Amino acid sequence: MTIERMAELPEIIRLTIQNRVLWRRGARIVLAVSGGADSMAMLHAIASLRDESKLDLRVAHVHHGLRGRAADADANLARKTAKQLRIPFHCCRANVKAAAKRKQISIEMAAREARHDFFRKLEKKFRAVVATAHTRDDQAETVLLRLLRGSGTDGLGGIAYKTKVRGLSLVRPMLDVSHDDAIRFLRARKLKWREDASNRDAAMKRNRVRHELLPLLEKKFNPRIREVLARTAEVLRADSDYLTGQAGEEFDSRVGPDGSLDLADAEGDAIHEAIRRRILYRWLLHHAGVTPDRLDFDLVGRVGSMAATGGALTLPGNTALRAKHGVLTFKRARKQRRR
Repeated sequence: MTIERMAELPEIIRLTIQNRVLWRRGARIVLAVSGGADSMAMLHAIASLRDESKLDLRVAHVHHGLRGRAADADANLARKTAKQLRIPFHCCRANVKAAAKRKQISIEMAAREARHDFFRKLEKKFRAVVATAHTRDDQAETVLLRLLRGSGTDGLGGIAYKTKVRGLSLVRPMLDVSHDDAIRFLRARKLKWREDASNRDAAMKRNRVRHELLPLLEKKFNPRIREVLARTAEVLRADSDYLTGQAGEEFDSRVGPDGSLDLADAEGDAIHEAIRRRILYRWLLHHAGVTPDRLDFDLVGRVGSMAATGGALTLPGNTALRAKHGVLTFKRARKQRRR
C-alpha cells in the first residue's frame, strides 16, 4: 500500500464509523491511547475528523505501573500529543500486579479491568463513548487464540465494532485497518509513537500467535490470512448475534430468583443445542461468576452434560456447582478472613 493511499487513513476510519454507526455527529468520544502505533494513529486520524463531525474528544491513558520509565515515557507522549492537538487528557495510575495477586487473576486480565474501570468513570462523567484502537491484526490474533482454546461461534466472532462490557460502551473504529497501515500512516506524517517491549515477550501466547503463527500461515498457506480471519469473524459474529437474540427469552424464563438455571426439557420440546449452549454460557458468566478468560467451549460442554445426568463440579474460582433433575445451582466459596 502506498503512502498516498495511507494519507486516506482518516477516510477509511470515517467510513467505518459511518457504516457501523459507531457514533453520530457531535458525539463525545474518549480515545483510549496507550502511546503505541495503533492508538496514536487512531488519535491523529480522529482528531483530523473532529471539526467536520463536531466531535468532543478526550484522551484517556492508563499507567499500569508495570514497565518503569518506559511506561512513564508512554504516558508523557500521550499527554504531550493530546496537548498539541488541543484535546483534554486524563491519566490513571493502577497497581496491576497488586490487583492480579489480590484477585488471583492474570496480569493481563487485571490490566484490562483497570482500563475498563477508568474508562467507565470517564464514560459516565462525560456521557461519552470510549474508542479503542483494536485493528484487523488484533482481530486475526483473537480468532486464532480462541480457536486454539476451543471457543464456539460466540468466541470465534472475535472483536465487535461496538459492544458493552459490564455497562461500558466500547467502539473500535480501527478494525478495518491493519497494524502496518497504522505504521505507514504515522511514518508518512512523521508522527511519533512508542514501542512496548512486552509485545515481544514469547511467554505470552498472543505474542507467539502474532510473531510466529500468523507469519507462518501467511507464508505457507495464505498471504491474506489476516483479512480472511477478520472476514470469517464478521460472518460468525452476525450468526452468533442472531442466535443470542433467540436465546434471550429462553434464558429469562429459565433462571430462578435464586440464580438457579432450569434446563429440564418439557415433554416433546427440547432446547436446540445452539440455544442451550448460549444459555449455559450466559448463566456461567453472569450468575455463576466464571470470568471470561476461563470460560470456554469445553467448560460449557461439561456443565451441559452434568445438567443432563446430575452431579457436582467445582468451577474456576472455587464455585461449587450442582445439578439435579436438570436444574443447576451454585454456591460460591466464602472468602477467608485475614488474621
